[in-house]
Amino acid sequence: MFWRERERESKNLDGGGGPPTGQVRVLIVGDSGVGKTSLVHLIVNGSAVARPNPTIGCMVSVKHLTYKSSASSSYSLKSDMERDFFVELWDISGHERYKASRPLFYSQINGEP
Repeated sequence: MFWRERERESKNLDGGGGPPTGQVRVLIVGDSGVGKTSLVHLIVNGSAVARPNPTIGCMVSVKHLTYKSSASSSYSLKSDMERDFFVELWDISGHERYKASRPLFYSQINGEP
């Protein structure tokens, strides 16, 4: 996937001395027409879509974020630093016709329904 390629590239370019890179996969699930696609568009692009086209199966969007830990805590470790994350947002169709295929998207996911 995209983040794994990016992680390999960053290790090859700077010898692995750059900031750690992580990945997070978030499944956006719910009934058809409740605003899942608009929410994903808002997170990725900074603006919502009033009437998006219906999602067919699944749509994956990726957002790059940099997290910097605050060093104000007395418990913070000396190694606190910036960390890059690639957040995958999986917009799963809520339409009834795709109900049987939804479990395909739930593999390798931690969490509870």
